[in-house]
Amino acid sequence: MFLKKSHPRPEKASGAGTEIGKHSVETLNRDQTRIVVENLLDNGELSLKDLQNMIPEGTPNTFNPTTRIPEGAKYEFILSDGQKATVRWHGPDSDAAIKYPNSVSGSKWTAQVKIGNKQIKVDGTWTKNQGLNEVHVPIKGK
Repeated sequence: MFLKKSHPRPEKASGAGTEIGKHSVETLNRDQTRIVVENLLDNGELSLKDLQNMIPEGTPNTFNPTTRIPEGAKYEFILSDGQKATVRWHGPDSDAAIKYPNSVSGSKWTAQVKIGNKQIKVDGTWTKNQGLNEVHVPIKGK
């Protein structure tokens, strides 16, 4: 399982062996899922494989390509406690690259993970502020 019952907040994983395998997070509640996502962060990055493994089988990809962001994915699903989860990733955003030259989303592949009403930031904390550069988590190797 993902959680140790004796520790409400497990220590961060070092990155090695933190992949969740081929199991989505749909059977977990909001708090458990947030802990899983925090532990998947490796030096402020997420792996595409881990993101894909979070998605429940059969969940449709609702990403709509645009000239601004031609490649990506977006998945929305409900966790065991009724909380909504949104997991998405996309290639560099051409508008962000022009408007915000130092933005992560303008220069590389990034992911956004929203559980309930908060998104993960690159430092492993959660925020309701979706406009922050820090909610665009770089994807390892992309």
